[in-house]
Amino acid sequence: MLKKYLFGIFALISTYLIADSFLPNSVYGLRINRTDSLPQTVFISYPLGKEIQKGDYVTYSHEYSLVPLAKVVVGVAGDTIDVSHDSIFISGKKYGKVQPRTLDCGINLHPIKKQKIPEGYVFLHAPHADSFDSRYQEFGLIRIEDLEESLWPVL
Repeated sequence: MLKKYLFGIFALISTYLIADSFLPNSVYGLRINRTDSLPQTVFISYPLGKEIQKGDYVTYSHEYSLVPLAKVVVGVAGDTIDVSHDSIFISGKKYGKVQPRTLDCGINLHPIKKQKIPEGYVFLHAPHADSFDSRYQEFGLIRIEDLEESLWPVL
């Protein structure tokens, strides 16, 4: 396992350095996820594409966080959000339960309201049960124009 991990890190750094040397003023970068919110830890970042789609990994800076947050787009314009028995569903697919408060500082949390996602907005999610994401009113739906970059998971 350690060999695989070290090889992955070496390959990632090599790829990053090679990309940097062939692409002057490269817009690619390396991002490390220091939380358990996503199963991946290492990402290559790059500019957002013209069209954001379900399954895209992105970063977003929320006012409650000191660092940009890595999330997955699971809902786009036209998808429906439903809340049932403290669980969140996007167009019928379950995306976890809502927690009553944050783990780190105990701020009360409220589930997002039932609604249809409007044009120009996305629902961001991370699969960890305690992730702070669009499941909560305090996080909310995110304007596409406020997303910062796309991420490609490596490890």
